[in-house]
Amino acid sequence: PSLPRHRLSDVVLASDILYDIDAMPGLAGVILQLLDKKGAGRALIADPLKGRAKGCRAAFKEEITKLGGHTEAVALPNVANREATILLDISFFLK
Repeated sequence: PSLPRHRLSDVVLASDILYDIDAMPGLAGVILQLLDKKGAGRALIADPLKGRAKGCRAAFKEEITKLGGHTEAVALPNVANREATILLDISFFLK
């Protein structure tokens, strides 16, 4: 089902959500549904560099590509000796 227009966003922010490889198609679809389809939609997802589950990041990126999105992975600075993190910058240029 579609979301009501007032529930759409320009940006979706998330962290530590790539841990169930079977959920990647649905997760990518929900992110696309949440984005405002009038212009450029964007999602920023923080994911531990080591990943929580093997193959999830790659599977997620593949699903985003299937939906017409582009993913850029950016290494975030390691602050205070915390776990190294990748930021997935996902863009959708929708019509």
